[in-house]
Amino acid sequence: MNKYFSGITRFMIVCSIFILGGCATGMLYDEAAQTIPALASDKGRVYIYRTTVFGTAIQPAVKVNGREEGKAKPGGFFIVDLEPGTHSVSTTQETQITLNLAANQEVYVRLEMRMGVFVGTVQPVLVDNSVGESEIRKTRYVP
Repeated sequence: MNKYFSGITRFMIVCSIFILGGCATGMLYDEAAQTIPALASDKGRVYIYRTTVFGTAIQPAVKVNGREEGKAKPGGFFIVDLEPGTHSVSTTQETQITLNLAANQEVYVRLEMRMGVFVGTVQPVLVDNSVGESEIRKTRYVP
């Protein structure tokens, strides 16, 4: 019985390390917010974050206007400051949204894990600022 228990214990420890190893590390949002530069008055800011740890192994690149800006790290967030106008946010899995950004405006894009036929996908979703401001507090800064 002892050998069986120790085998299960080792297996659970290895699984925990694997799962947590894929999660974001860094400062929690409230701490990181103090170090992020103020938004320039002629720019808009997009907060891109992923709250769920489900699908830890799936961390596609996140592109803004076709340029890679970060990874879809579970439990992580990053910011992108942009000129006012229409912008696209996509993942390398070819899921895309379009958003309109005004000067001095902040918007929140949540990266949601969705189940596919063979593999899950991470899709960007524009959320209300009140939702984004609340959810992002549980994430860590991954610049």
